[in-house]
Amino acid sequence: MSFHQNESLERLVKNSNELYKVVIWYGEMIQKSNPIYRNTESLSFIKAPFYASSKKLFRNSNVFVLGNIIVIRFFTLFFYLLLYFDLGKRLMSKFTRE
Repeated sequence: MSFHQNESLERLVKNSNELYKVVIWYGEMIQKSNPIYRNTESLSFIKAPFYASSKKLFRNSNVFVLGNIIVIRFFTLFFYLLLYFDLGKRLMSKFTRE
């Protein structure tokens, strides 16, 4: 093991704590262990794992970097607006009684 390796992150990404390595779901075999190495070219951009090596977006299957940047930027903008307009406090006050 390398000195600069995060064991918890490795377990999360490789899903090494999973009891069953392959699961049958509706007659289809699904790989549960090491999903980072799974071929996801047949999966859409939304269904592919965030850390997948390739994703399919608009018939192009090598948009993993651009796709991940788009997702990160979208959520950054979403949470920025949520904090800027204090929407969390407004939603909480709407659903709680005073």
